[in-house]
Amino acid sequence: MPSATPHVLIVGGGPSGLVCALSLINNGVSVRIIEKSTEPRLGQRGAGIMPRTLEIFNSFGCVDDVLKRAIPPPLTRRYELPKGTHPIGEFDMSPHIEPTPSCPYNNIVLLGQSHVEGILRDTLAKLQCQVEIGTELVSFEQNETGVNVHLLRHGSDGSNVEGVPEHGSFDWMIGADGARGIVRKMSGFSFLGETRTIENHVVGDVYVEGLSQKYWHMWGDASSMLVSFRPTETPGLFSFVIAGHKVNHSLLSSNEEVLRKCFAENTGSKTGLKFKEIPWVNHYIPNIRMVETFQKGRVFLAGDSAHVHSFTGGQGINTGVQDAYNLGWKLALVQRGLASSSLLRTYSEERIPVIREMLDRTTRILKRTFTEKASESWNKANGLLQLGINYRWSSVVLDERKRAEDAEFSDFDFGDEEEEEPCSAIDAYGGSTEGTLRAGDRAPDATALVDISKRAVTYRLFNIFSPGHHTVLIFSRALDRCPAIVRALKELPPDVVRSVVLLRRGQGIPAYCQGVTSVFEDRDGHAHDAYAITDEWAVVVIRPDAVVVTTMGNDMIRRLPAYPSTTARKSLSPTQLATVNQTISSALLQTIALPPSKRDSPAARAFVTSYAKDTALQTLQNLIWQSGSTSKDERIIRKRTLILAEKIAPVLETQTLLDLAIIYAQTNESKIGPIFQEALRSNPVLVQSVETDFVPALTYLFNPSQGLYAIRKTAHCTVSFLRASPPELVRCFSHNQAFILALATLYDQGLGSIAQSYGGLSTLRNPNPASSTVDEWEPIWVQTKVDLVDAFHIIITSLLNDISTASGRALAAHSERAFGIIFALLELPSSSSTASSTSLTPFFNRSLLADYQESYSLSKTLSNALRNAAEKDERLDLLESMLQSLESSPPDKSTRRKDAGALKILIRSSGIALGIDNRGDGGRLRSTQGLVDTTSRKGKGKATQPTLVAPSKATSSLGSTSSVPDIDIKITQVLDIFPDHAPNYVRALLEHATFGGDPEKVVMALLDGSAPSSEDLESMAAATAISDADDVGRFVNERKNVFDDEIMDVSKLRVGKAKEDASHVLRDRSFIEQMKADILRRAEVISDEEEEEVFPSSKSRGADYAFDEEEDTGPSGIKVAGDGEESNDSETDNDDVQDVERPPKSLDAETILELAYIKDPKLFDRDAQTRRSKARADLKMQTNWTDEQIEGWRIMLDKNVNPIPLSHSYTNC
Repeated sequence: MPSATPHVLIVGGGPSGLVCALSLINNGVSVRIIEKSTEPRLGQRGAGIMPRTLEIFNSFGCVDDVLKRAIPPPLTRRYELPKGTHPIGEFDMSPHIEPTPSCPYNNIVLLGQSHVEGILRDTLAKLQCQVEIGTELVSFEQNETGVNVHLLRHGSDGSNVEGVPEHGSFDWMIGADGARGIVRKMSGFSFLGETRTIENHVVGDVYVEGLSQKYWHMWGDASSMLVSFRPTETPGLFSFVIAGHKVNHSLLSSNEEVLRKCFAENTGSKTGLKFKEIPWVNHYIPNIRMVETFQKGRVFLAGDSAHVHSFTGGQGINTGVQDAYNLGWKLALVQRGLASSSLLRTYSEERIPVIREMLDRTTRILKRTFTEKASESWNKANGLLQLGINYRWSSVVLDERKRAEDAEFSDFDFGDEEEEEPCSAIDAYGGSTEGTLRAGDRAPDATALVDISKRAVTYRLFNIFSPGHHTVLIFSRALDRCPAIVRALKELPPDVVRSVVLLRRGQGIPAYCQGVTSVFEDRDGHAHDAYAITDEWAVVVIRPDAVVVTTMGNDMIRRLPAYPSTTARKSLSPTQLATVNQTISSALLQTIALPPSKRDSPAARAFVTSYAKDTALQTLQNLIWQSGSTSKDERIIRKRTLILAEKIAPVLETQTLLDLAIIYAQTNESKIGPIFQEALRSNPVLVQSVETDFVPALTYLFNPSQGLYAIRKTAHCTVSFLRASPPELVRCFSHNQAFILALATLYDQGLGSIAQSYGGLSTLRNPNPASSTVDEWEPIWVQTKVDLVDAFHIIITSLLNDISTASGRALAAHSERAFGIIFALLELPSSSSTASSTSLTPFFNRSLLADYQESYSLSKTLSNALRNAAEKDERLDLLESMLQSLESSPPDKSTRRKDAGALKILIRSSGIALGIDNRGDGGRLRSTQGLVDTTSRKGKGKATQPTLVAPSKATSSLGSTSSVPDIDIKITQVLDIFPDHAPNYVRALLEHATFGGDPEKVVMALLDGSAPSSEDLESMAAATAISDADDVGRFVNERKNVFDDEIMDVSKLRVGKAKEDASHVLRDRSFIEQMKADILRRAEVISDEEEEEVFPSSKSRGADYAFDEEEDTGPSGIKVAGDGEESNDSETDNDDVQDVERPPKSLDAETILELAYIKDPKLFDRDAQTRRSKARADLKMQTNWTDEQIEGWRIMLDKNVNPIPLSHSYTNC
C-alpha cells in the first residue's frame, strides 16, 4: 500500500519507475507508484544489462538476485545457407573481461525485462512500498505548488473495467509510462526524431527443441535475410529476430503458420529443429526520438517516455535506469529542503547529452546491421558498457584540474600562435575507466578495505557508497590538513553526508579520525590507485548516484612519463594516440601546479629533455619535408612543456636548451629568452660549454660537403640558439672570428657551389619569371641564406652593443675586435670576384657583408656606435668607403628601390606578386642610424634584435620596354590567377587602351569571357596607345583615404594602458607583422593552383621583404606586406593594413545554402540525426526554409538542374 502522505507520484511500474521509487525512498521521500497494465510484460525486451546498471542494482542490494537469474552472452555461431546444418564461423559479440578491484562488473548479462521488474518490485516491497497494479492516470494539472491528478483504479486483476475514480495531489510527478504514455503527451513535451521503416524486424520468443542453448544461432545476415535465435534464461526458450529486405514483416508477425515455415526454410529443412509455442511476436519498427527537456515545472520524464531508439546496442533498459538514478537523489534533496530547486535543472543538463549520443551510437549500429556482416556490425565496443558515461560538463561538479588550467594559462600570452579550437562536442560516453579521474566520472570501486574497529572485516567502496547519501573520502598523511575538513563535515546532516578516512597500510590512526563516520585501512592500495592518490592529502566527494562531485588536494598527480618517440607514436592508432596525448597533457598540467620541491624532479627534467629532443628533430625535418597540422592536444602539450621548462630552467642542460630554441625561438622568443637567462644564472659554466663545445661544433658543420639539407638544419639551429641567448652567450659567437668567417664563407662560396651543383636558380636563369617554375630545393637554399643573415645580424648587433656601452680601454678592445672581424670579412675570397658587376645578384652570388651592408648601412651604424670614442678612428673612413663600394646602384635612380635578387623565390612561392609594401611604395633602404640605442625593449626578456629588411625589386626581369609601368609585375599578377594564358597575350591585354594597364580589369574580363582574343587584339592594333604612367609607388600613393589629411599626434600613442614613447611604438613592428601574415595567407588563396578560379586582387601592386627575429606566424624569416586583398574601390581600399571589418553582405536563401553546401555537404543529408543537429537548425533559421525544402534543394543540385559553379563563385566568401 502507498504511504499515507506520498510526496511523489510515479506513473509506470517498469524498470525506470521502480528505480525512481527505490532512489527516492532510500533518500527519505515517500512515493506512490502506479501501473496501468495488469498483465506482466511478455518477451525478452531490454534483456541486455550493462555493467553500469549492475552497479546501480548493487547499490540497492539486488545485484546478486539479478546475477543468479541472468546468463552471459553466448558465443555466436553462424550457419551456411540454404542448407543451414553446418556452422561456418563463430564470434563473440561481447568478449569476457576479467573483473578488477575498481570495476567488479565488467561484462554484459542477459535477463528478460519481466524478470528484472520482478526483482526490483521485490526489493521495493522490502521498503514497504508496492506497485499499484491496474491504476491508470487519466489526467492531471500542475501549478506552482504541486500536481493534481485524476486516477482510475481497475483492480490488480483488471476486473473493474469502468474503474473507481480517485483524485489526489502530489508535490511532484514522474512519467515513466513508456513511449505511448500519457504524461509526456499531456505535458506538451516535444518528441522529435524519425521512424525508420527500412530496418524493420520481426521479434519474439519461441520454444525450440533440438537447438543448443550454448550458442546464439544465426542464419544469413540483415543485409538480405537474417534469422537469429538467442538462448534466454528460461530453458528451451529462444528470443528470435527476423530481419532483412526480403522479409514480409507484417505477414510474419500476424500469421504463426507462415512464421514457423519461415523458421524451417531459413534454418534448413533437415536440421531436426522443432518450433513449438510462440509466447509473443511483434513487428518492430525502429523509432529514434527524444524530448528536448526532461522537466516541465513539477513533472519529469524518465526512460522510454523521454527517449526511444533501436534495440541494437542493448542500451534501452540501462539508459532508463540511469535516468531514474540521476533524478532520484536530486529530487529528494529539493523535497527535503536541503537544496535549491535549481538543482533539478541539472537532470536535463546531464542526461540529454548522454541520450543524444546513445541515439547516435545505436542508430549507427542499426545501419551497419543492414549493410555489413553480423560479425562486423554486432561487435560491441567497450563504450556501450556505459562505464565511461560521465557528466564532466555538469554545473554541479567541480573539477579542480580545470580550474588550475584556467588559472595557469591566464597569465600566458603565446603571441600569434594558432588559438585553440573551441571546446568540441561533449563526449558523454567517452570518459575512460582508466587514467586520470575527473569530476563527473563514475566513482570506481576498491576492495580489501579493512575496518579499523573490526580488523577481521573487509569492505569495498561500493558497500560504503549509498544512493541515500553523499560520501566524502579523505586520503591523508598530512595530519594538519584533515582536522579542519572533518570539522566542516560535522556541520552537515549525518544522513546526507558521510565521511570516510582511508589510510595506507601500516599508517597510524590520526587523532582527528574520532569525528568521522568510518576509518578504513586500504590494505592493498586499491583505493589510492583507483583515485590516483600519491601522497599527502586529498578529498574526493561522491554523489548518491556514484558520480565524483569534486576532487581536491595536491596529491592527485599522474606521474609525468617520458615523451614517446615519433616512432612509438606512429605505431599507435588515432584513438590510442589521442588518449596518450590527453594523458600527457593532464600530467603536465598537474606537474606545473606542484610546489617547486615536487615539481623540479628528475621525471620533469626527463620529460622536457625527451620532448625537446624529439620535437626539435621533427622541427628540423619539417624544414625540408613539410608535415601535416598538429592536433589540439599536441598544441596544448607544446605550450605546457614551455611553461614547465620555464619553471625548471635552472636544471636544464645545454643540449636541451638548444632543442628548446629550435622549437620555440621563432614563435616564442619572449618566453624562451628568460629560460636561457635563468639557466645561465644558475649555471655559469654554461658559457664555457657553449664557447668550447657548441661554437666549434657549428664551425665544423659550416661545410658545404654536408649537403644542402644538413646545412639548412645547421643554419636553423644557429639562428634559433642566437635568438634565445642572452648577451653573455651571444658573445661566445661574436668574439669567435673563426666562427664568423666560416659562416660568411658558407654564405657565399659554400652555398654558391651548392647552387651551381644543382644547375643554378631557375628563376634567375629564366629571363621570363612569369613562366618559370621554382625547383623544390630553391626555397630551402634561399631560406638557409636568410637564417645565416639573421645569425650574422645578431652577432654584429652584439659587437656594436659592446662598443656602444664601453669606454676607455674596454672601448678600444671592443673596437679593435669589431674592426678586425669586419676587415677579415672584407678580405675573404668571394664568388663575386669572378663575376661581372652586371651579373651580381643580391642574396645569390654576393658576399655576406655586401648583402648586409646594402640592407643595413653597416658603416654608418659602426660610426654611430663609436660616438663615445675620444677621437675618431681613422679606419672608419676606409671601412665606410669599402662597404659602400659593395652596394649596388638602383637601376632607376629616380626610385629608391633595389633588386630583391634571390629573395623573390620565397615571395613568389608564397603566392604574392612583387611590388609595394604596406606604405604604398617600393622597398627602400632603411636607415639603421641609432641601431645600437634601439635594440632593447621594455619589459622582461632579452633585447630583441633590429629587423633586417631586404630591398625589393622594381625593375622588369624581362628587360623589354613597354608603355605600361611595371608591366612584368602585372603580367605575373594575372598569370598567378590564369596560368594557362600565354604571357604575350596578357601583355597585349594590359597594353590595350580598353584596360589601361590595369590588371584588375584584365582579370575581370577573363573571368566573364569578355576579353578580346589574340586575333581581335591584332585587328585593334591601331587603337590609341596607353599613355605613360608613373611607377607603382605613385599609383598607390594617389589612393586617397579619409585619414590622409589628419596629422597623428604620436605623443598620444598608447599600447594597452601604458603610454609609450613614439619612437618605441614606431619601432615595434608586431602589428605590421601580424598584418603581413594575414595578407600572405589571403594571397596564397589567390595563387593556389588547386583552385579552379578565384576572384582577382586588383590592387596587389607589389611586395616588401623583411627579416625579423621573432616570427609568430611560421618558421620562415621572410615576410610579405602588400595589398593582396580584393578591393571594392571604396574607402576601405587599404583595409588589409588597418584590418577594418566590413559589414556582412545581405545574402538570399539560395546563396546561404550554396555556402553551407560548400562547407559541409552532409548538412543536407535526409536523416533524423541531421535534422536534429544544431547546424541544420541554424540553417533553417537563416533561410526560413523547412527541412524538406533544404533537402529538396540538394536533390535538385545533384540532378544538375541549373548547376552552380560553386568553386568559382564563392571561393573567397
